[in-house]
Amino acid sequence: MFERRSRDRRAQDAAPRDLDAQTQSPTDVLDALVVSEAMATLPETQRTVVSLAFYDRLTHTEIAESTGMPLGTVKSHIRRSLERLRSTLEVRDVPS
Repeated sequence: MFERRSRDRRAQDAAPRDLDAQTQSPTDVLDALVVSEAMATLPETQRTVVSLAFYDRLTHTEIAESTGMPLGTVKSHIRRSLERLRSTLEVRDVPS
């Protein structure tokens, strides 16, 4: 199952990016950059778990199986990461 997703992910990564650039609005690109910067503030383990959940679309159970972490730990990492991302992104939205 993970091999198929890895294969699909590699094929997706190899696809030309020009199509994405043509279909994305400047706001979408800016939002992606802001989220990417916020993700970079997370500790590596949390960043990995969140990436697997949201970018690779793995379930919590699949993440636990692929990383060897207990399921509860995966859920805790995702919860803490989302709280931290929300705080980081809310601070950016506050007008100066």
